[in-house]
Amino acid sequence: MILALAATASVQDRDPEAVRRQLHDILRRPEFRQKLPSGFWARLRELLRIKSSEPSAPPEIPSSPCQISSPGVPGSAMTVLFILAIAILAAFLIAIGYHAWARRGLSRAPPPARAAPSPSAMPDPLARDAREWTIEADGLFRQGRVAEAIRALYLAVLSFSHVRRWIDYHPSKANWEHVRRFSGPGPAKASLGSLTSMFEQKWYGRKPAAESEYRRSRELAAGILEFREGPA
Repeated sequence: MILALAATASVQDRDPEAVRRQLHDILRRPEFRQKLPSGFWARLRELLRIKSSEPSAPPEIPSSPCQISSPGVPGSAMTVLFILAIAILAAFLIAIGYHAWARRGLSRAPPPARAAPSPSAMPDPLARDAREWTIEADGLFRQGRVAEAIRALYLAVLSFSHVRRWIDYHPSKANWEHVRRFSGPGPAKASLGSLTSMFEQKWYGRKPAAESEYRRSRELAAGILEFREGPA
């Protein structure tokens, strides 16, 4: 009976010290003052030793739905690896998207605007006659290239004046030197001076040229070219 009580107490309460106290209280009762069987205490100590040495199972921790575990790897480490993998994948996708967007932007880049004519690009006026330069000037004006059209008129006047021996054209001479050494009629010299000023403002000064300024240049050029039939 005592062994049964001890066994019951040990199952209900796993603390050996508490079991000993409970047994001690039971044995102090009057009904247990009679002589105990031989070997009782040895069997009792053996029973208590066996119960106290039994390993208790650790409490089960509920796993999180997002927790990833692997044999031999803690769950927290697997969670960190999972987050790192997601971050690397996101960075890779962003890089691919940016590369594709950049290539599409380059393929749709607008064509470069036509560069403005260089002021130093001065053709040889003696390469064509005055009539050809005048025809080219009208064509450039119709294309909206007003500054180049004024330059073509100026080249027409230089070509014509050189042929008429009113000037001795040479590319090393300044434009205003041709005006100073002009030996043609006075009105023609005045027209050459005005046309030279217009040309340098719109070509070398890089100022926008208007339609009215081309028409004015056309009149100044005609004031020189109309002397074709006059004496030298």
